[in-house]
Amino acid sequence: MATALLISALTFASCAADGETESAATVKAVQKSPAETTAEAFVETVVEQVVPIVDIAPEPVQLVTKIADMVVEGPKLFAVCEGGVITYDFSDKSHTVVAANDDFRAVTIHDSVVYVGGRHLYQFDGAMLKKLDVEMGADITCLYSYGDRLMVGTAQGLYSHDGTTSDLLMDDVFVSAMVADESGLWVGSDGQGLYRWDGDDFNKRYLLRDQTMFDSVNTLDYNHEHLYVGTTRGMHVYDGGRWETITTAEGLPSNNVRTIDASAWVVYAGTEEGVVSYFGGDLRPVKKLADKKVNSLSRRGRRLIVATDYEGILRQSSSSLKVLVPPVLDTTMDILSLIP
Repeated sequence: MATALLISALTFASCAADGETESAATVKAVQKSPAETTAEAFVETVVEQVVPIVDIAPEPVQLVTKIADMVVEGPKLFAVCEGGVITYDFSDKSHTVVAANDDFRAVTIHDSVVYVGGRHLYQFDGAMLKKLDVEMGADITCLYSYGDRLMVGTAQGLYSHDGTTSDLLMDDVFVSAMVADESGLWVGSDGQGLYRWDGDDFNKRYLLRDQTMFDSVNTLDYNHEHLYVGTTRGMHVYDGGRWETITTAEGLPSNNVRTIDASAWVVYAGTEEGVVSYFGGDLRPVKKLADKKVNSLSRRGRRLIVATDYEGILRQSSSSLKVLVPPVLDTTMDILSLIP
């Protein structure tokens, strides 16, 4: 627009000046009409307002990496936060970020493809986000790979996605966490309790001594025939026959258990006020992480990878704590990275 305006104004001014010079040479005493006077005044004004056209570099976007979710697969880590998707490569210790205008809350890997959830469902290839043409009706809150289907939890229900279509399995429930056992799927909600799906029906599970104990589920994990449920009222362990409740009275740093990793015999739980290990009924604070508020954690070998609100993504070993991804990243909004 600015370029067109400049060319038009300069052409208009040149013609008027040439005409004025020619008229002055042949007829020196010609009176200018009001229309000519107005036109010349307009041209002069336009020319005076033309400014040089310069290339403007895109403004950097400062991304605060308040990590909502994270998944580790082989040499790669994928994490999501409001406004971006982060990739960390353990092989060369580098990280990249793709910024986009969405509040991302969930990430998982299904059939070797990275899926990201926010206001929409996306596939992510490490460099670009591809928005899928599916409508969930509400913000996506969690994602889980279950057999040949991607389970999509939203603020209003649970969907099963087969790569093309999405089927509504559970309505009017804010899905907050999912995990599979040997024959079914456990589904946690924010405010509506804990359910188990056997492929046909959803059955609500609760404790007779306190039916509200599982009302607000933050996280779920399952291994060695034990279900681990992290809630705002502690961690609950189910062995298939009985429930055990673990709270600050037993040694948790906080009753708000935000993330659990049960991928090995030693279970790790991240709370509002620190990380603990759990084995054989014994709770122990984890070195370097005993006071860290974490949203997601994952074991990688003998080290723990933790995602935080305000300290970025950290790697813990027995003797050190290293920042893998800093809490604030300077990036550039890449409009090509978001394919509608």
